[in-house]
Amino acid sequence: MDGRSLDWGAVGALQGIKNPIKAAECVLTSQTRQQPCGLIAPNLLVGEGARDYALSNGCVGCVASDLMTGNLGVFGVKCFDQRSKQTYCKYKRLLESEVNDKSDGFSVKQRRLDTVGAICVDWEGNVAAGASSGGIHLKPSGRIGQAALMGCGVWAQKCMAIATTGAGEYLTKTMFAKECANQLLDTSDANNLNALSKAFKEGFIDSPLLENIAAEDRLAGVLALYHDKDSAHTELLWGHSTHSMCCGYMSSSHSKPKAFVSQLPVGSKPGLHFKVEAINE
Repeated sequence: MDGRSLDWGAVGALQGIKNPIKAAECVLTSQTRQQPCGLIAPNLLVGEGARDYALSNGCVGCVASDLMTGNLGVFGVKCFDQRSKQTYCKYKRLLESEVNDKSDGFSVKQRRLDTVGAICVDWEGNVAAGASSGGIHLKPSGRIGQAALMGCGVWAQKCMAIATTGAGEYLTKTMFAKECANQLLDTSDANNLNALSKAFKEGFIDSPLLENIAAEDRLAGVLALYHDKDSAHTELLWGHSTHSMCCGYMSSSHSKPKAFVSQLPVGSKPGLHFKVEAINE
């Protein structure tokens, strides 16, 4: 999402494209061009239509074997190990156990989530946000997660940008990216930590939209930035109700990226508690 124009583009249920985020960028940039026959450029494309659109706009295609460990694929490195297979088998057994035993199954906290979100601000103070996700293991065919839905996975507007991760269905129900953006834009005391905490508390953990969801399954993470064009001051914020969240950042003054793992305080329970912090650059 482009914070200056508020244009937004996404793809979903996409296979055969090396970098799906590039396909999403193609959808976004098409909105700035005049379309033939008075047509309106799309915001979201899925499945084969998204793949054909991406290839026709110069995105690099691939086959599934290129993306599997143990194959000399597009990355040019042979890196065989058994972890991917073991992880797949583990979750397949859990799913089969749930179907056969009619048990409570496995909660969100047991699932593997792999969303990658990115937010940025350029030299002119323009902000943007993007997200890419493979979704949870053993997801239903055709599922569209929060990363591809406007206001759920990303938001960028004026001086701030947001990217979310976590339990996609619940981030979608709460439109959590837009919720965080609203709180940051509406804060009256310029305390962005308080604003993001309010978004987590009122817009997610205690949201009436999730009242029928087990508290321990209310898992979310957010990466945000707030940029003041007048002072050129940028604040990087993050928060999560998961046990931990990986973060990384870099500015023009850094020689290399900085990365860290944020963790809930000792004694805090994922889904019931959350943590919000910030760095000023």
